[in-house]
Amino acid sequence: MLSAIENLKETMKRDGHPDRFVNQYEFLHILLPDLYYMGNRPRKPGSEGCDGYGVFWRFREGQMGPLPVHDAEHTLIQDICCWDEKLTRFPAAPEDPAYWAMLNDMAAKAVPGEQYATALYTQGIFERLHSLMGMEDAMIALYEEPEKVHELIDFLVAAELDFAKNIMDHVPGVRALLHHDDWGSNVNSFLSPAMFDEFITPAYKKIYGYWRERGVELIVHHSDSYAANLVPSMLEMGVDIWQGVFPENDIPKLVEQYGGRITFMGEIRTLAIDLPDVTDEEIAREVERACLKCKGPSFIPCLTAGGLGSAILLFYMARSGIGSEFLDLHGGKWGSRIHHYLSDSTKNFQRMLWLRTVPLFPYDVISLVAGCTEMRFITFTVTTLLGILPGAVAYNVLGDALG
Repeated sequence: MLSAIENLKETMKRDGHPDRFVNQYEFLHILLPDLYYMGNRPRKPGSEGCDGYGVFWRFREGQMGPLPVHDAEHTLIQDICCWDEKLTRFPAAPEDPAYWAMLNDMAAKAVPGEQYATALYTQGIFERLHSLMGMEDAMIALYEEPEKVHELIDFLVAAELDFAKNIMDHVPGVRALLHHDDWGSNVNSFLSPAMFDEFITPAYKKIYGYWRERGVELIVHHSDSYAANLVPSMLEMGVDIWQGVFPENDIPKLVEQYGGRITFMGEIRTLAIDLPDVTDEEIAREVERACLKCKGPSFIPCLTAGGLGSAILLFYMARSGIGSEFLDLHGGKWGSRIHHYLSDSTKNFQRMLWLRTVPLFPYDVISLVAGCTEMRFITFTVTTLLGILPGAVAYNVLGDALG
């Protein structure tokens, strides 16, 4: 029987001979300290605070996690032309030797031959960009002030390289990197491939290249989204494994095109089985479906996250103002009607569920419109979750909800 790392390496080859499916993250021993660049970013509901860059985050009760606050009072960079007045230094690395001793102790627990000691970075260049400015302003700046965006990205790259240097100087046993940066919704990438290659790809070539120079053998990039159109860019960056690959990306087709050069980790639909009342049989069926559909080289069955996550992002973008502008500029009569339709607080659960279940309405647009109403966050989350479950379940729930 092959070791976990041997089996992984065989899986990653186009003509490899693994003796089993890789079991999700079994090959990674992830170091999980309080990452210092997070600063006082809130960890539990009802709290708020600033991360190491100065971005203000709030973790509301009933919310799935903290979100950056973008309004006139809290948005850190409100003018891209003045970004360097707000960001003057990198998040400071800990000076306490005990912090680094803790990380070395964690790294030493990686099982030889079975696990890579793995560094974690949780908010990459694109996510950092829109957390600093807000999604709307960040996207507009890419078009209107590309030179300033390049300057800001250069600063963020330098900050990531500083983090990497600190990790590798103090914890030389690290041999893998798990890096997060979501690049799309469940239907498309946020940027076109051309724009992505102008702004994002060069940044990651520097970042991932440096980790390689310092001895890291494996680069795993997490983007739970549609990003099939960005795979050539991932190859140029030096990504070994793309984690979080939605079924919408068509993994068999990607393996046919790129197998042996990059491995695809995902396909198991998180929202189909990551539920409090899910049964072992339901989990087994979903895992079997994914494995039979994508069996072969360059594939690792794994839970993905997203769908609901991308909807939540759009919901909160609307709450910060972009949704109302969208309705004013592009909504027309149908936008006003849907807004009115969802504004009745006594019926918005049933109505939102219907919009989510019937595949006639644009998924992302509905998220924005909902965010412009007084709909409760929990109502939005539950109806979105139910609406994107497999069709039979969704229609049964819909029938119950409508009585």
